[in-house]
Amino acid sequence: MREGRPADALTALERVVELGHLTFTFWQLDIRDNPVFEDIGDEPRFVALIQTIESNMARQRAALAEQLAETERKLAKDKADILRLKADLERGRTQHVYGGKQYTPEQVKSALAAKFERFKTLQANHDSLCEIRTARDKGLEASRQKLDGMIDVKRQLEVAVERLESRLRVLELAQT
Repeated sequence: MREGRPADALTALERVVELGHLTFTFWQLDIRDNPVFEDIGDEPRFVALIQTIESNMARQRAALAEQLAETERKLAKDKADILRLKADLERGRTQHVYGGKQYTPEQVKSALAAKFERFKTLQANHDSLCEIRTARDKGLEASRQKLDGMIDVKRQLEVAVERLESRLRVLELAQT
């Protein structure tokens, strides 16, 4: 952490958050539990930064969930419209009435083709949003596992340091 300069580290971290660069990283790695920030974890500025990041993440997650839900609603409606138009065409009528207007089978076919193209585009958009969510969730899980590993290594090193300090004390006592 900025070589023992917590104020500088906090200022740099605030700048990164202000620029919006830490939000996705936070999705991948919860910095509250990161040993790197252990020394400043209780600082009010750091706590405020965490709250800002969490708020940004909550907004992003909610926006993504809303986008997915909206896309799913549109896909369901478009699918129903496509199936209705297809069924109407299969009836073999010479005229079709929608919203009080009459349409020829060619006009219905054209509308059906256009709706199907929009449906495919919307489906691709939905699939992309799902991939984004999945990638972020996988990144989050991988980062959590990495962090857990780092915390375990840190604990092991702390135990090793304690053992070495204990040996040193024993050696110092033996020398006196």
